[in-house]
Amino acid sequence: RGQVEDVGDGTPESCTEAALVAAVAAATAAEGGGTVRFSCGDAPHTITLTSELAVAGTLLIDGGGLITLSGGGAVRILNLDHYSELVVQRMTLRDGRAAESGGAIHHPWYGTLHAIDVVFEDNRADLETGEIGGGAIFAGGLAEVVLSGCQFIDNAASNGGAVLNRGSTLTVVDSVFR
Repeated sequence: RGQVEDVGDGTPESCTEAALVAAVAAATAAEGGGTVRFSCGDAPHTITLTSELAVAGTLLIDGGGLITLSGGGAVRILNLDHYSELVVQRMTLRDGRAAESGGAIHHPWYGTLHAIDVVFEDNRADLETGEIGGGAIFAGGLAEVVLSGCQFIDNAASNGGAVLNRGSTLTVVDSVFR
């Protein structure tokens, strides 16, 4: 997709939250959106966030099978604006925490969400009243949500421990919920 932004220069030390925030901002600001990739070395690498990543527009995030984005048990990982289009693939989203809905991904109204080969682990939506939930994912009225080859492990919320789908067209393929 469009503009390609790399996080890191090939070393683990270069793959920071600040580098990720800058890459997401540049990719989503590009006309037609963009792609965020990681160059953090050949070993698995975790980036722990101190604030959620805000996404408005079109974005593909490819972890290459080595990247974990963590909310550190304190913050949501990805918060999308209305009409956004997001693809996350080949990565782990863990320890996201939201006061309301969507501990790992909060995607309200319109737009699309595709998660391909993503592990969602230990994400939480804390509020236990009303129509709140989606420990890992909150999808509200999206044109399309596709979850393919994903694993949902130990996510929790009052409604939809793994996924709270509110009127979105949802397709789940070859995924595991534990």
